[in-house]
Amino acid sequence: MHAIAEKHFNAPFRPNSQIGGANMKKWKSWAAVMLAGIWMLSGCSQPTEDTHITSSPVKPQLIQPSEGTVVTTVTSPLAANANGSPAISPSGVQWVYMSWPIPSQYVSSPLIGGRDDTRISQLLQWVEQAKRVDGKGLSAPLHGRSMAVNIEFSPERKIVIRPAWTCDSSKDAKGNTRTSCKPVDSRVWIEGTEGEPYFAQSDTLYAFVNKGYLDWMPNVNPYEAPSQLPIGGPFTIRGHGARTGQVTVALMKGNSTLWVQPVSVKEGEWLLEGQVSDQLSAGDYEWKINTGITTFLQPIHCERTNLNR
Repeated sequence: MHAIAEKHFNAPFRPNSQIGGANMKKWKSWAAVMLAGIWMLSGCSQPTEDTHITSSPVKPQLIQPSEGTVVTTVTSPLAANANGSPAISPSGVQWVYMSWPIPSQYVSSPLIGGRDDTRISQLLQWVEQAKRVDGKGLSAPLHGRSMAVNIEFSPERKIVIRPAWTCDSSKDAKGNTRTSCKPVDSRVWIEGTEGEPYFAQSDTLYAFVNKGYLDWMPNVNPYEAPSQLPIGGPFTIRGHGARTGQVTVALMKGNSTLWVQPVSVKEGEWLLEGQVSDQLSAGDYEWKINTGITTFLQPIHCERTNLNR
């Protein structure tokens, strides 16, 4: 159990703005409204671009006749070793995890280098076995708009696999552009290997990036934290799918930090147990959970019970 020093809950709150600045604040508010109005009016006359993503895949043969042609003049940059093992050793991989189209309430329970080397090795073999295609009629998916498998060797180096898209664009009489994109069955987009990103044909990788990953890396909530607590009562906060060695949990009142606690992570999981100070005032607060990659805020209401009045 991580002990929580009650004196940290008695830290002073940040004071409200000085009364003498009320007129200035009011002027700034009116200025902001006027600028927003001018921006909206000017934007009405400007052409817009809208991209619509459809989840239902299309067959490759419906894109272009040449799209499915395997490029025979270029070999995969990841050639397997003579014994059939991956050219890139799974020992160099730190994490394998999923990215969602934004926003997402989930993270994936990651594969961890040194623990899940058999599965990581299998995934690297699938990358090596994927057949390059010429990519005619295909589009690289927009960052953050499709599922992705991330094989991370370091924060600066990773292999990313996404479903390949096909997109059609059209303009209306006002010059507004509408783009409609669909994934293409059995086609993927791969970047992070040697050379430039490329399109490839792989039933296995396409299935894995869509739903197959769930067998190895189930969706999990990044944290579980109470939204209500009695003052003086115990609490438990759990975390899942973290990809750092340490997270921090803080109790916030507005912009003021009342208490902060670092928590060690083991294989993506972490646990914090403690007790709310009986000196804390009743009211609304926030948990601030920083995983080192993403920061989450969750409201929490603390109230006094008959036992601690």
